[in-house]
Amino acid sequence: MKKHAKLIGAIVALLCVGIAAMLVNNLLNINLNKITQQKGYTITNQNEKAIKVTINKKKLPINIDFAQGVSFAKDDIILYQTDTSTMYLKSIEYANSDTEFLSLTFDFDYVLPEEAKIIVPYNVLIKDNKISYSWGVAPYSKQVKDISKVFDNAISLHGTGPSEQFSIYLKANVFSEAKDEISFIIGGFNELSYIRKL
Repeated sequence: MKKHAKLIGAIVALLCVGIAAMLVNNLLNINLNKITQQKGYTITNQNEKAIKVTINKKKLPINIDFAQGVSFAKDDIILYQTDTSTMYLKSIEYANSDTEFLSLTFDFDYVLPEEAKIIVPYNVLIKDNKISYSWGVAPYSKQVKDISKVFDNAISLHGTGPSEQFSIYLKANVFSEAKDEISFIIGGFNELSYIRKL
């Protein structure tokens, strides 16, 4: 009986230590949701920003099976980067069963100090102490370029979310015809400035 009590006591102690460590870690970690919800932080400014996206085809796998799709880690295909914000290509695949379009999904990764400017693909709306989000990210035009050619009517917004993800439709023939790179401009990003509340 004493052995069981000691074992149960040891398990409970380990659980308490683990829970305490998680709580301390959560308190020490700054996460994006706390910033955008202004929980311990204040948003001081927001400015619209456009980003030129250039995908170097040489950095992509050869003979991608778009029907199966391909996923990338956050450090594989970086498309935009500041000290705090990294936008990367997350995946490429055919859009549903439609082989006419590719769906390119993008996502963000962040380093979040106590005070900084970050890039997010939405605006944070603050009214009567209530927070909501407005997605404005979309291609500036339907044009896509490679080094020497312009493709018209080649790109459109596929979807936004969850979180900081968004997807773009790209005509599959444009991807195959473009020589070394594919570039286009996406607008509606938000350069968000914040500080930690004292």
